[in-house]
Amino acid sequence: MIELALSRILRALGRLFAYPILMLLYLLWPVVRIKIGMLRASRIGHLSSNTETFLRSRALQIYDSECIYILMCDPRRVSNGQLLDMYKRELVIIDKASVYDFYTGLEHIFQKTKFYQPIESTSREYREFVDTTSSLSFLDSELIEGQKFLRDCGLLDKNSWFVCVYARDSTYLSMSVLHKGHTNKWSYHDYRDGDIDTYVEAIEYIIQLGGFVFRMGNMVGKDVDYRHEKFFDYGISDSRSDFLDIFLSANCRFFIGDTGGLGFVPIAFDVPFVGVNWTPFGLPPLGGNSIFVPKRIRSRETHEYVSFVECIENGLDDEHDGNLVSKIGYEYENSTPRQIVAATKEIIERLNNNQPSPDEADSLLHRYRYEFLPRISGSNIESLPSRDFIVNNKNLYFPGEDLS
Repeated sequence: MIELALSRILRALGRLFAYPILMLLYLLWPVVRIKIGMLRASRIGHLSSNTETFLRSRALQIYDSECIYILMCDPRRVSNGQLLDMYKRELVIIDKASVYDFYTGLEHIFQKTKFYQPIESTSREYREFVDTTSSLSFLDSELIEGQKFLRDCGLLDKNSWFVCVYARDSTYLSMSVLHKGHTNKWSYHDYRDGDIDTYVEAIEYIIQLGGFVFRMGNMVGKDVDYRHEKFFDYGISDSRSDFLDIFLSANCRFFIGDTGGLGFVPIAFDVPFVGVNWTPFGLPPLGGNSIFVPKRIRSRETHEYVSFVECIENGLDDEHDGNLVSKIGYEYENSTPRQIVAATKEIIERLNNNQPSPDEADSLLHRYRYEFLPRISGSNIESLPSRDFIVNNKNLYFPGEDLS
């Protein structure tokens, strides 16, 4: 109660001092330009995507590179302390509770001025992630710590490599203390969930090639139904930590994941990314080396697949509310094990610089880019669906054609 009362007092003081602070910033502007914003740190997806998008936009001078940006962060609601610390090396971030509460009192006033800097992402910033490189790096001491963990897992040889896999479920949002009291609030996200056991075939394939696999996650819903000396179900282990979540995601050969928050961390580090169970299909994963397998959508009444063209006509290409999709009478279908392993094989071939033999996929991907993609309003994301998926689901993209 005392903490809540103090927070309210600080917000009231923020409102009281908003205009004097604005006057000071106006006076300083000719000498030093200062902008203030809010860092959304309570979800790792927003912490990574919003912040990384801002830094890359600044690198491209979309934002004034001469400005001093001061970002406020609530230290009581930080999803990953390691990632926040790494961004502190690149930005002025104030994570003091009293300052944060004071700022929230004046933010609505600042938002109407030139001194406010939004830290946001639309998930459409494709060029920002192709034309720049990651702003993040590890300290020498952190690299030593991470390498020790890998050695302890048996990755001793310099040629050893590993892959991270991750499947979103609803456990984190229902159990995390950062979101306590909002269990029912997040149900509209459930359409993004996947089943980690559908990754097993891909895990086996990676191990057959000599790779090691870490299953990622925090407060995951279930163990993986698979055992092997080169597979570590890290997400349920006592080893899991904020540091290793970031270190492993940033240093794997590639990452197989979905639209869960952790999936954006490897993209922030420019790690090759295989998006599976991907939805909405009109917002593919960013990054210059990403492919994806979208969830198919079918009628709940007939169980027949609905073309992506029809979905676009219903506004589902960038719809984030799963409950709305259900109200229309549709439902999502998870990626199959065969689709996941096919995309895994494709990214490995790409990383090995093995060009696929020309086949039907080439013409379909060309049509996807120049015929299908322009149908999606505002989309400039050139990440492509996997070759296997578009060949076996071409009627979802080009319905009504004889593509046999």
